[in-house]
Amino acid sequence: HLSASFGSETSSLALAEGMSAGCPTIASDTEGNRARVAEGGLLFPIGDAEALADRFCLLLDEKERARLARAARARAEELPTWEETAAKSRRLFDAF
Repeated sequence: HLSASFGSETSSLALAEGMSAGCPTIASDTEGNRARVAEGGLLFPIGDAEALADRFCLLLDEKERARLARAARARAEELPTWEETAAKSRRLFDAF
C-alpha cells in the first residue's frame, strides 16, 4: 500500500485499512503517517522520488515483502478501531 500524501491528507485511514489487510506499506514521511505507520512500514521523504523507488525495490525481495506485511498487520492491530475513533469524536463534539 502506498500513501504519498504531502498536503491535506497526511494520515490516511486507507493506509490503516491496507495495513490491517497485511499490505506492505510505504508512506510519505509526514507527522501523521509517521505516527500511524511507526514500525509497520517504510517511510520516504516528501518529494524524494528516488527514495520512494528505493522503498519499492525492497518489495522485490519476497522475504522482505512478507516481513513488511507482518509488520503492517501487527501495527494495525495497535491502532484504534473505527468504534474507538467514533467514540472519541463524539466525546470531542459533545465537549464543544
